[in-house]
Amino acid sequence: MERFITEFLFWQKACPLPGVGELQFQWRSATYSQIEQTMIPPMPEIVLIKGNYDAQNIIEYLSSCLGLGLLETKVQFQNWCTNITAMRNAEKRISGVGTFFADAHGNLTFRSSQLHSSFQPEVKAVRIIKKQSVHPLLVGDKERTTEQMSEFYSKSSEKRFDLNWIAAIIIAMIIIIGCVIYFTQANTPGKFGTMQSIPSTDAPVGYKIFP
Repeated sequence: MERFITEFLFWQKACPLPGVGELQFQWRSATYSQIEQTMIPPMPEIVLIKGNYDAQNIIEYLSSCLGLGLLETKVQFQNWCTNITAMRNAEKRISGVGTFFADAHGNLTFRSSQLHSSFQPEVKAVRIIKKQSVHPLLVGDKERTTEQMSEFYSKSSEKRFDLNWIAAIIIAMIIIIGCVIYFTQANTPGKFGTMQSIPSTDAPVGYKIFP
C-alpha cells in the first residue's frame, strides 16, 4: 500500500491521510552559487499540513491498484493512518517520501526526504555583464531603454551642476555690491555713529617751568 500511496503523492503533488493531515509538495526557490557558477534548481520539499481533507480520490486509486472494493480499501487505508497517529516511541518511514515520528511532546511530526539530484540537475550559469547592451525598461506606464535612461540622468546631473554655478555667482555679486555700498557710505553717520576718523590735536599747555 505504501508504494501506491507514494505514487499518488508524486502524481497529484498532495496526498490526504485521514486523521493525520495531508502531505503536500512545496517548492523552494532556485539559488545561484557564484563560487561554483551554477544555478541550483528549485528543490521540492514534502511537508505535513494538519487538518481534515477529502480522501475519496486516493481511496479510489488504491482500490484500483489493490483490486479491492472501496469499502475494504477504505478500512485498510484508515487502519494504516491510525497506526501512524498511534506512534509514540517509533518512526514510520516511507521510502522516497519521508519519516513520521513523535517529537518530545508527543506530537506527530514529519521529516521530508531529500529527492535525488538527478531529478533536478544543476545548470552551469556564468554571469556576463554587457556594459554597452541596451535593455528595455518599464518606467511608470511607458517603456524606455537603458540608453535613454542613462542619457536622461546625465542631462539631469548637468542641469544641477549649472544651477549650482548660477547660484554661486549670484551670491558672490550680492556680497560685492554689499561691500561697495558699505565702503562708499563710510563717511556718513550711521546707526553706531560716524565712521569718519577724528583728527589728532596737540593738548594745550597747562603748566610752565621757570628757571
